[in-house]
Amino acid sequence: MVMRRLKFFIILVLAGVILTAPNLMAQGESTVDTLRFGESYGLPGDTVEMILYLKNASIEVASWNLQYRVDTNVIKPIVETDGTNFYPTYELIGPMTDWVPFGAVGAGLNYFPESPLGALITGIFPGDPDQPVTAPTGGPWQIMKVFFEIQEGVALNTETTVDIFSDFSTSGGIIITISDITGLNIVEPTLVDGTIIVADTTGPVEPDAPVIDPITSPITVQQNETVNFTVRATDPEGSTVTLSALNLPTGATFPEVSGTGEVTGTFNWPSAQPGTWNVTFRAIDADNLTTQRSVQIIVQEILRDEIYVASSEEMGTRGGIAGTPGVAVPIDLRDIQTIYGIQFDLQYDNTICSVDSVTPTARLTGFTIYENMVEPSVLRLVTFGTNNESVQPVEESRTIMNVWMTVNTTALAGSYPLTILNAYESINPDPEVGSIPLEFRDDGIFQVDALGDVNLHPPVDVADLVSLVGYIIGDWSLTERQFRAANVNADSEANVVDLVSILNYILGLSTEPNPTNLYDGPGADVDIALGDLIAGQTGLMSINADLPADIGGAQMEIAYDPEKVMLEAPQLSDRSGEFYLRYRDKGDGRMVVLMHYRSSSSGTIPAGLGDILSIPVHAIDDVSETEGRGGIRLNKIVLSSAEGSEIPVNGYGPPLPTRFNLAQNYPNPFNPSTTITFEILASNTNPGGAEIDLVIYNILGQKVKTLTSGFYAPGEYTVVWDGTDESGGRQASGVYFYSLISEDTRKTKKMVLTK
Repeated sequence: MVMRRLKFFIILVLAGVILTAPNLMAQGESTVDTLRFGESYGLPGDTVEMILYLKNASIEVASWNLQYRVDTNVIKPIVETDGTNFYPTYELIGPMTDWVPFGAVGAGLNYFPESPLGALITGIFPGDPDQPVTAPTGGPWQIMKVFFEIQEGVALNTETTVDIFSDFSTSGGIIITISDITGLNIVEPTLVDGTIIVADTTGPVEPDAPVIDPITSPITVQQNETVNFTVRATDPEGSTVTLSALNLPTGATFPEVSGTGEVTGTFNWPSAQPGTWNVTFRAIDADNLTTQRSVQIIVQEILRDEIYVASSEEMGTRGGIAGTPGVAVPIDLRDIQTIYGIQFDLQYDNTICSVDSVTPTARLTGFTIYENMVEPSVLRLVTFGTNNESVQPVEESRTIMNVWMTVNTTALAGSYPLTILNAYESINPDPEVGSIPLEFRDDGIFQVDALGDVNLHPPVDVADLVSLVGYIIGDWSLTERQFRAANVNADSEANVVDLVSILNYILGLSTEPNPTNLYDGPGADVDIALGDLIAGQTGLMSINADLPADIGGAQMEIAYDPEKVMLEAPQLSDRSGEFYLRYRDKGDGRMVVLMHYRSSSSGTIPAGLGDILSIPVHAIDDVSETEGRGGIRLNKIVLSSAEGSEIPVNGYGPPLPTRFNLAQNYPNPFNPSTTITFEILASNTNPGGAEIDLVIYNILGQKVKTLTSGFYAPGEYTVVWDGTDESGGRQASGVYFYSLISEDTRKTKKMVLTK
């Protein structure tokens, strides 16, 4: 019966190729189905591609034939030859990417350079009805690429046509048709020529269809297993793309997703049923161009129940860093029959972990769990109900119980066997029916995580740095287990200090990710410098730091009032220019900035005073220092030494009560001298004035000169700097800082000494 159907299919496909086909011509040309070539550009000698588009409103297309001719004075097809025949090269794309030809007929293009119809290319593409791949009704689809070479010497701006046409009046011609997988529905589509333009510009570009990443196929699983994988689609032009699934098996889900440029969807089938299932994923962009990709899922029927530890390389491991308590290790049951009782042994390495307790899930409702250590590293578990209760069917999870374990404090990082042995089940409460062996798997693993292995995939490497950076700036969250691995110095946060420690370990600068030499020196001073701004004006805010030691990383959270100011992209300073910078700002009044050194050769930020970061600030409303700087303040700052140890920061957070004002020096730039004006304000704590120091620093943060030091009563004061150091030596031209410092406040500004 199959052979008869295939022979009939071949005849119908070939009917579109034979010249004498009055029955087909009587159908006339379809006005809702189209085959068209696009438009391409190139220069003499270039190889150009031409895309064939299909719009099929009336039928799903599995087979088609094709005929087109070209002017070989302008272009020639790229061909392969066996010495007698010529075969133009082509590529199937879009929904036809995985298309399979019917083997008895074959498929492909043929080139006849001297046919009565001109330089002619013809081809037939009969689909295999037993391995169907179709273009679903709709489109336009990109289904095929053909390739040409532009002849040398062709004049620029020459246009030539790729003439797609049907012809049955001349020997060698064919009628172009499309047909469905049965071969019974044949349509003659409207044909639209393509154009190749010889020009030194790309000109308007035909939009490309979305691209769906390759998917492993076939996927083979056992009955009742979970099938879960992601599908990613991108649009070459970055336009909106929508990803959906067709032919979903019962119980499987793939929510439709839409996004700009790139989308990712998740296929989930929590309890796969036996059979072979073909699922098609379709991506459609804003130009209504569509691509699809299919995956075959083979679900093998299991004939016996099976129990296993749901912690393995395949399913993901359970565990934690040394000393972690409360690790839940699931015991899963894949069952196909009614079960009244289960017994098994759980073997583990008792030098690595210990068992705290065992708790049932809802699948063991009415059951009691009995346990006993039959050996130092073997726990025997028996569970059954006293009223002939049976194991409940799977709803959300196959887990029947959780074994709660603690990782020993002396455990070394690694994977350790966690094995089920000697398993039995009761499938009939009749006392005349005994238990039977229960299938079990021996691939269970208990994982002791390494410090720094943030993504829980050994070894500690660059992927862990990427995960931690994303966590710090707020791109994603970490699970409790991931947080423990990321928090290498075991304080209350996973931050830039941990990041630098992990980076040092990966680079080979330390033998373990947690630092052993903790910083015990003085704290750093960090301040914000921003001049007054009027509404609509943009100024540059500097983050200035007086560092007691070289730093390898900094993390800060800057708060602001989004109704008064808008913060733009942060910029590294000369001191931090070799650092890696990431930031995140949703425009909601909170910007998170992360910066750290790249390698041992790229350098740290040296100790001393100077800017470490600048941020352009756009004033929505007037901004002044005396009125809170538009709500801008450092909510948080963390500094890491180059060795990965935290350097304390003195008093950041909400602005302290202003005790003095520091004006911009004048003139600026200057030579040979400049005047600095400052004002001491009365405060509740010091109504009579304040002890201050006015100090000059160079661009490296090195102290140049103290201009004045002592107690100043409230009032305005001026001091002149003549461009010399403490010993009277003239300083080189360049950037300098001047800081007005009291016991709890510092203000810093920048000035330029010119030649």
